[in-house]
Amino acid sequence: IHPGKRGNSVTMRSLQMDEAGLKTLGARIVAGRDFRAADIQPVTHGLFVNEPEVLITESLARRLFPGGNALGKPIYIEGSSNPMTVVGITTDFISSVYGTPTYNVVMYPQAPGNYGAYFCLVRTRPGKTGSLMQTAVRHMATSNLDRTIFFAHPLGYYKERLDAQNRHTAIFLLTVTALILSVTCLGIFGLTAFNVSTRTKLIGTLRAVGARKADVVSRFMVENAIILAAGAFAGCVLALGVADWLSVQYQLPRLDLDYLAIGVLAIGVIGQLAAWQPARRAAAVPPSVATRTI
Repeated sequence: IHPGKRGNSVTMRSLQMDEAGLKTLGARIVAGRDFRAADIQPVTHGLFVNEPEVLITESLARRLFPGGNALGKPIYIEGSSNPMTVVGITTDFISSVYGTPTYNVVMYPQAPGNYGAYFCLVRTRPGKTGSLMQTAVRHMATSNLDRTIFFAHPLGYYKERLDAQNRHTAIFLLTVTALILSVTCLGIFGLTAFNVSTRTKLIGTLRAVGARKADVVSRFMVENAIILAAGAFAGCVLALGVADWLSVQYQLPRLDLDYLAIGVLAIGVIGQLAAWQPARRAAAVPPSVATRTI
């Protein structure tokens, strides 16, 4: 990508970190190299004093350079003509719990300074988080009397907030799914009942020529199964297409085919149960109906 020549445009999140940033986050390099101490620049009123070398996540690399290698390539922030060279590609990680999480992350080699607000991440040993957090807060408060500390929370606090958002979304989607299934069952019931009412003479004729009740029931159940199979096939194609688009667009995991199979099975069972009562009503049509209406 070069200034003046528009390449792929991607919305991303940014992090400023020093050479210990990846280790603190629990991420790792998959291509290229990590930041070195000499790469770290101070935070200023501008973005950088010099043209920096940056790290990006695997997802951002795929979005910026689809089918190519992002390592060593220049990238640009919108509105800036100063290139930033990709020197390393990292594993994906969630960069923020505010808003929609994204794996499109660029990491700048900058250390917090006296300008602006920033987050300080500290990695601790298991069981030492509480005491070390108190020590870190006291040290930061006394080392710079002009510093204002807004909050200090363990990472688990933010994970709970993220899980709560996902849980609310899951409950909402489950409710919508249950409502859709209920409407679908009513539709299947109504369609089968309509078919029974419009084919009363046919059913009576079948009964008159020796068709058993089980034969009439199986006829309607097979018809309903064919309709369900056609709908399930169309739904699977649409679901796979949308899931693939969401996976590429928002870096979401691929759709688990087990869930798709369970969904198809559930729709089949519920759909056949919805058609069972109208099919039994059709089987109850007496043979005399055919002789009265012919």
